[in-house]
Amino acid sequence: MTLRRQLFLSLSLMFIALLAASIAINLYNARRQLHERMAENVQDTAAFLAFTISHAANSNTSANNQKAAIESMVNVIFDRGHYNTVIYQDTQGQSVAERRKPVQSTTVPNWFIHWLTIENPVANADAISGSSQQGSVQVIASPDFAYKELWDIFCEQMLLLGFICTATYLLSSLALTVLLKPLQRVEEQAAAICERHFIEQQPLPKTRELRRVVEAINRMSRKLKIIFHEQLALTESLRAQSFLDPVTGLSNRREFNARLQAVTDSETGNGGCLMILQVSDFGRYNLQYGHEAGDECLRAVAGQLQSLTADVPDAIVSRRAGADFAVYLPRENQERAKTLASQVIAQTAELALLFNHQVHIGVACCENLRADHRLLSEADMALRQAQARGQSDWQLYQEGDIVQIAHEARQWYATLNRVLQDHQVTFHFQSMFRGDEYQAIAAEVFCRIHVQEKLVCAGIFLPMAERFGMAEAFDRLIIDEVRTRSEAAKCETPICINLSPRSVRTTDFVDWLSSYLTEHPTFARRLIIETSEHLVRTGDEHVRYLCDMLHRHNARLSLDHFGIHSAAFGYLHSLPLDFLKIDRSFIRDIHLNMDNQFYVQSLVQIAHSCEIMILAEGVENTQEWECLRNLGIDGGQGYLLGKPDDKINTVRS
Repeated sequence: MTLRRQLFLSLSLMFIALLAASIAINLYNARRQLHERMAENVQDTAAFLAFTISHAANSNTSANNQKAAIESMVNVIFDRGHYNTVIYQDTQGQSVAERRKPVQSTTVPNWFIHWLTIENPVANADAISGSSQQGSVQVIASPDFAYKELWDIFCEQMLLLGFICTATYLLSSLALTVLLKPLQRVEEQAAAICERHFIEQQPLPKTRELRRVVEAINRMSRKLKIIFHEQLALTESLRAQSFLDPVTGLSNRREFNARLQAVTDSETGNGGCLMILQVSDFGRYNLQYGHEAGDECLRAVAGQLQSLTADVPDAIVSRRAGADFAVYLPRENQERAKTLASQVIAQTAELALLFNHQVHIGVACCENLRADHRLLSEADMALRQAQARGQSDWQLYQEGDIVQIAHEARQWYATLNRVLQDHQVTFHFQSMFRGDEYQAIAAEVFCRIHVQEKLVCAGIFLPMAERFGMAEAFDRLIIDEVRTRSEAAKCETPICINLSPRSVRTTDFVDWLSSYLTEHPTFARRLIIETSEHLVRTGDEHVRYLCDMLHRHNARLSLDHFGIHSAAFGYLHSLPLDFLKIDRSFIRDIHLNMDNQFYVQSLVQIAHSCEIMILAEGVENTQEWECLRNLGIDGGQGYLLGKPDDKINTVRS
């Protein structure tokens, strides 16, 4: 029960009790006064009737006439008053004249009569003629009129009570609203702090006690904000020291190799292009002009590479060593790589002339990284060919068939259309398990299609679908098929589905998904939508729109490949995420890497402070899993815990 309701009920009960007591006192006083008035009245009536009868007895009239006169007087007295009995008896106790009130129904409720019982006053008087007693008079009052008068008073009091209660309710509601407004704002402030919005309440309430509470909450909010941002800064500083090149701010060699290996081993590993760039004879430049000038040259090259790859999602730009740079472009083909290499040579030509050095680039491409781990060596061989020419140039590795699934554009278009029309999508599920339990948290969906009798993963065909504007159609198909199949299997495990960036950025698709979840509320409560960190950084308003929609339907949002970007992740305190999945590049051999351990532990602390569940991708061996559990990870996913299967595994073996 709310404080407002408690206060209102307490005040109301106290007020009603006081009013009820006041009404009761008034009624008891009125009863006492009425009883006294009735007693006086019957006493006066009895005395008056006795005197009148005595006077009639002294007259010289016959006995019959005297009796008739007495009966007449008794009738007059009885009819003019509120009496239950009026009787005149002679000295022998024989009734001479008598009137009694018959039992009549009354409008006063019986419970009221029983509550306020009034005793009937009785008065007696002797009729004396001369010195002798002629008889006696007895008058008993009737309380009917008193009950009626008390009942009228009671009804008036209750009407007044109702009016007073109504007025009190309205006034007290208004007063409590005004008085408790600061507490309501404190509640909203506390809820905002839980959502990582460290707001302060202004202005301060005038009530001293409430002011102290609000000031304390404001101090706590400021302190938590400082602690949260200090933790973020510490974690980001650690990442910069461990995984970034201090001169250029790019990824260092260790992080580049780890991220490339993670992409290579990924279930959704898709093709891409690798570029290795080298500035010739850079050591001599450092000796001649100094390291400060050399660092300036390196930063200029790094800036050009970052600028040219800014529009490529999840691009990896790294300084490997000295004047060697590496760029990995996921989901890009040869033509795109050739264009980019030409742009890099053209953009760095001016720099090359300025620093009197040549720039060479080696390019290697592969459409399915899981099938080819030779990308680095092929790019390095292409670099050597470019260097052999002397002048600044680039070279594409040409040896061998680097395209495992070669399709012309029209062939891909026809294939994807056929898949959409016939719903020819194969699904596999990889479960995510808690660190301390064997029960599945959720199951991630992996999609495959048949192309020329080969099973092609989503990492290959979905980029083609995006290129032909079919990404939204595939996402709708996948969501509907997964729901249908999981409901048919009576599966209650939450389902994690990756959305394409195009779908997340399209309002029409998000609105369609909202309508779909409205039609299927049970599925909505089991649905986890997954998107990439790159999309959050580049399209926060679209992700927020999606996130708000999902939470309205009790669905959840997960962020995968977390931590691979060098940008700050302070957005965690403002974006209501449910899950974070740490990129596999930080997980590989984490039991042997203290920097990665500290980094993951810091991420765990930050995520838990934001009430976000944090998971690990690519758990491959027992040592990694035990280390992650010790670091406080909530759960994990990988071949150690469970391989992708056509059925959802809810229990880990």
